[in-house]
This record gives sequence, C-alpha cells and structure tokens, in this order.
Amino acid sequence: TGAATLSQALELLETGGYDVIISDLFLPDSVGLETFTAIYARAGNTPVMLLTGHENEAVAEEAVRRGAQDYLSKKALHGEALSRAILYSIERKGIEANLRASEERYRTLIDALDEAIIVVDRELRIIMSNSAFKKASAENGVSSAAAGGRLPDGFSPLPAKSLEFCGRAFSEGKEIVSEETCLWNNRQSVLELKCVPVPADGKVQRVVLVARDITERRQMEQLKDDFASLVSHELRSPLTSITAGIGMVLEDGGER
Repeated sequence: TGAATLSQALELLETGGYDVIISDLFLPDSVGLETFTAIYARAGNTPVMLLTGHENEAVAEEAVRRGAQDYLSKKALHGEALSRAILYSIERKGIEANLRASEERYRTLIDALDEAIIVVDRELRIIMSNSAFKKASAENGVSSAAAGGRLPDGFSPLPAKSLEFCGRAFSEGKEIVSEETCLWNNRQSVLELKCVPVPADGKVQRVVLVARDITERRQMEQLKDDFASLVSHELRSPLTSITAGIGMVLEDGGER
C-alpha cells in the first residue's frame, strides 16, 4: 500500500495490519523529523524505515536515535538491500517487543516485593525504583524519589549512609552490606542495606540498592537472647544454693 503524502499515510495507518513502514523523510506536506515523528506516533509496534538522500543522513540518524529501525540512501537503493533491510527491521522490532515484555514482567515482580529497591547511575541519579521505595518516599515527603532525581546527602527515607554505600559499590566494585537504623514506615526501624554493583564493559555502570526491614527479626533475636539469659540465670541460682548448702554440710561434718 502506498501514499503520496503524510496525511494519506496517517489515514492508512489507522487501519493497521502492516509488517513494515517505509517512508521518505521529505513529502509534499511534511519534511524532515516532522515526518518521522508523525508516522512513528501512529506506527505502534510496526517497524519504521526511512529513505533519504546523502545530504539528509544527519536527520535520518537522529530519527534512528528516536526509534526508527533503519534508513537507506536512495542513491544506493536496490532490491536486495531493501529486502535485507526490511527483514532485519522486522526482526529487530520483534526483539525489542520481547525485551519490553520481559522488562514489564521484571518490573511487575520488583514492584511486588516488600523490599525497597532503587537503581542508580554513576552520578547517583535514580534510574528505577519500585513501589515500596516510592511509598516510603511519599510518606517522608522526598521529591528525589522520582526517576532522574539525584540522591542527596542524608536523604530520607533511607539511612544517611546509603549514599556512602552506593559510592563504595561503584568505586570498589563489590557488594556492600550493612545494617542501619532510621525512621521507616513511620517507626524507628532497622534496615539491612545491600548495594550490588552492575558492571558493563569492564566498569560498574549501575548499583542496585535493596533495603529490607529486619526490625522484627532483630526483635525476635533479642527476645531469644533475653530468654536464654533468663533461663541461664534461673538454672545457675538453684545450683548456687545447692552448692552452698553442700559446703555448709561438709563444714559442719568436719567440725564434728
């Protein structure tokens, strides 16, 4: 199916059902990135390829950065190159769709966890955060919890040392684990912080910070310790009395 103008192309795209969209960047009623932007907005999951002249390759390259699958020079266009480019574009678009679906499943799983999770870049900007972190941040009125926000020194809701631990994970390239006390979910809590470096190209590019509330676990451990101490004390007390009594009997027997 062909269209001579952008407006005609947009009308055709309303029906859907296309395997690939191939468009010139310069049409009678639209030119340059404006053409691509309008088509891409209607393309959905259909891959978009562009045709361009040599003098307009910079515009085509920008379109690729914005989501176009590929571009072909009209001067070097022939049947085999076009067929190959179409097949590659459809394949890449399919891979992208699978990756998006996988990422969505991953995000759903992460959001279902009780642990607060954030991912930061080397500038300590938040790349991703899950629902638990966003909830805790909202309760503490923290605006930096939004994606793209930078973690400030002593930021709430996480302990102040979280910033230091993330920096160490980047510089040392190893997992950093610590337990810190802070105000969490409107109560004084003990958090287990784990900063996990994510390397790429031989360098740590991201750090995943996981915060787990272990307050109840620590309280149970303290109860166990207190109980063990109490039992030990109670066991020692009778033994002390018995030992003292035996000593007294022996002393009396010696005197007799």
